[in-house]
Amino acid sequence: MTYACPHCGKPCLTEKEAAAHCASSKRPCPTCNGKGQITGGLFEPNRACPTCKGAGVV
Repeated sequence: MTYACPHCGKPCLTEKEAAAHCASSKRPCPTCNGKGQITGGLFEPNRACPTCKGAGVV
């Protein structure tokens, strides 16, 4: 049985390893380019990035 990293989905051998996988290798989020938010449209407000949950890193 394998466990998937909650951030990137990489399969890991243990649940503890999966939880720590991306925590040990923080890098700018590819979706928001490290900003933590997605720019809204003309009448839409900015919103938290769904990939990094507003942290800016994954």
